[in-house]
Amino acid sequence: MAREVVTKADAQRDRILRAATEIFSRRGYRATSMNEIAAEVGLRKPTLYHYFHSKEELLVRLYEDVMDESLALAREIVGTSSTSIDALHGLLVSRVVYTCEHKDLLKVFFEEEGELPAGLLETLMARRHEFEDLFLDVVQKSCRARSVQLPSAPRIYVNTCLGAVNWIYKWYDPTGPNNPRQLGEEMAALLLAPFAAPTAPEPGTDARHPSACLTKTRPGWPWSGSMIVSVRRSELTDAAWARIEPLLPQADGRGRRWRDHRQVVNGILWRLRSDAPWRDIPERYGPWQTCYERYKRWDEDGTWARLLEAMQVEDDASHWVG
Repeated sequence: MAREVVTKADAQRDRILRAATEIFSRRGYRATSMNEIAAEVGLRKPTLYHYFHSKEELLVRLYEDVMDESLALAREIVGTSSTSIDALHGLLVSRVVYTCEHKDLLKVFFEEEGELPAGLLETLMARRHEFEDLFLDVVQKSCRARSVQLPSAPRIYVNTCLGAVNWIYKWYDPTGPNNPRQLGEEMAALLLAPFAAPTAPEPGTDARHPSACLTKTRPGWPWSGSMIVSVRRSELTDAAWARIEPLLPQADGRGRRWRDHRQVVNGILWRLRSDAPWRDIPERYGPWQTCYERYKRWDEDGTWARLLEAMQVEDDASHWVG
């Protein structure tokens, strides 16, 4: 019997919370009174106070529920995903779905934060950081698994993703063409573009040949339309270098000569052949930052594309790479 009473009490609390969420979202927390909430759920005010002692307690419970549900769902997704990139995809899609299906709740969550009691705010912020750190850990694992160097710090990427999916409550229209899951899949595809895998060499191209050493990437890769070096072995032979060197820029655009091109290009080749993180480039190739920055700059200024065009010859790959 006691179990039945508790269940009914919980159901009544949930009903009150739903009503409070709708009114807070529509009128704002400060403009809402306990009388309005009591009237919305058909209770007398003393009865309402039996379930919640104050309007502030209602607000705190709303925040706690959002964090509890968000953390529980995120942990479940991470725990049941076979790969880190699958987990990242699941986190993004689920967050979009949750936001679309709880627009009023998320509006209160993001816009009434300043109304929380100071002591509790710190605790809730710690739980929010726990969620963000879980997301960050998945992003970092995905970067290592795919050997991806994000165009920003991983935490900036995380904040960008969360900002994009959390802001949906402002503009999502449930009468529009996409349901929450469809929208989640579209946004995940957009936000996961930096992790897209490179495509295979074009049909008819010999993957061993230096003309295949620069292959197009999928649209949406961090450097869309770029060229990526991929060779059968790690370092260029003297013959290969003699052919390539004249095609490379001689200055960095500010009148300063580059660090030894051959050393850096071999470092780039080592990284792309091994599929290791940029930070793991051996010291014999110089600072990994130099290899990464030159790879990126030559991608952006078209150097790799010009090199590819000039290398469209029929020489056997063994003449180039040793």
